[in-house]
Amino acid sequence: MKSFIVSLALAAGAASAPTIALGQQSVPAAETPDLLTIRLAAELLAAGQAIESCMVLDIAAGPETEYVPALMLYGDCHLEQGKVGEAAEYFNRALVLEPDSEILSARIEEIANIEAFLFAPEPITVPQVPVIVAVVPEQEIESPVQETYAPRFGGSVSLTRGFDSNVNNGTYHSVVDAVIGGVTIPLTMSPESRARATAFTRLAAEYGVLQQFTNDSAGRINLRIDAALHDQWSDDHDKAGIALSGRYILLGEDWSLSLGPDLLYTLAANGSHSVTAGLAISGGTALDERFDIVGSADLRFETFPHDTNKDALKGSTQLGLVYDLGNDWTLGAAVLGHFTEKSAAMHSFKGIGARLSLDGPLTETLSLAASYSVTRDFYAASPIAFPQDRIDVGHDFSIGLDFDVLDVDGLNLFARYNYQRTDSTVAVYDTDRHVVSTGLRLSF
Repeated sequence: MKSFIVSLALAAGAASAPTIALGQQSVPAAETPDLLTIRLAAELLAAGQAIESCMVLDIAAGPETEYVPALMLYGDCHLEQGKVGEAAEYFNRALVLEPDSEILSARIEEIANIEAFLFAPEPITVPQVPVIVAVVPEQEIESPVQETYAPRFGGSVSLTRGFDSNVNNGTYHSVVDAVIGGVTIPLTMSPESRARATAFTRLAAEYGVLQQFTNDSAGRINLRIDAALHDQWSDDHDKAGIALSGRYILLGEDWSLSLGPDLLYTLAANGSHSVTAGLAISGGTALDERFDIVGSADLRFETFPHDTNKDALKGSTQLGLVYDLGNDWTLGAAVLGHFTEKSAAMHSFKGIGARLSLDGPLTETLSLAASYSVTRDFYAASPIAFPQDRIDVGHDFSIGLDFDVLDVDGLNLFARYNYQRTDSTVAVYDTDRHVVSTGLRLSF
């Protein structure tokens, strides 16, 4: 399923990061254009992601293709980005192949009008774009040579307002009313909860650059700034962080692979700060037309300069299958593994788990994503904390809706609900948590 592999490669390396795509590349035309992937390019363009559409077209057909629908998509992609001259080149090449196309003639006329407007108030003359109506023999066509690849830039800014039922230690509240978008939602916590509920505001900004190296390899650097502030002051949960990640990406016919380092600095409201450095790898490959196998692994070290007893070595792995349900819906299943090693044995643990996920479009502008995971973590007995081995069984359910605002390119409204529960053999570690949030994201 090549279209999914392409999507995976575009997203590799940064969770919730904007898709930052490769630029136009000079590659030979594909002998047989990949029609499914070309359709994916058309969907990306319709969603306002012209840069990503060009990257997918490069893989599906190549800029030197003679497949007219692909040439028209190339032209529309460049026109969307304001590259009028490049758009005219693709439309004229398509017109050579289909000289009777009214759509292509209309596109060329549209470009002429745009150029006339751009050069006003100087005397306007309708540009005469030479159109070759005779098909030139293939051996006489000279492909332009482009030895360098231009970097692609992109980013996003998101603002979230939400409610968290389990932030500050304090008095137990049996029922909490969360006001989301003017609607009151009652949230009930279990009697074992030791938390105080509070609302929060979160602001995140991300900026990235992706540089293509060859026809099937690229590098990406992402910078993310994230800050959360709760209405009721929380020393541990009010914090700001800055993260820098780099990825080397490889794309094959039916597979993708990314590898690179991560660096994170976090400052909490109580003045404590931490530095995390790690390495991550992820990839996927198509098993057949509907099934893909995906996997990831990471290893990181977190250090607290003010308290080295909190230093930790952490790792996680994931291996799963993704099934194409059709109509852009996917169903995923994965097995999970993770561990945390700290100097204090009572805080060290290892665990396994599983996760199910479902996502896809409900309408042209509304999409849904849902997931459920269960984990089992094992803590060795500690005379300081608990005399017997401790086992925590965790449940995590989340569901979210995303709405694309058609009148504003890149603007997305979202709503999320997340429920977390931990059942421990040591009752004091039982937890029950609800998080409800809404917000908006602007990608560019």
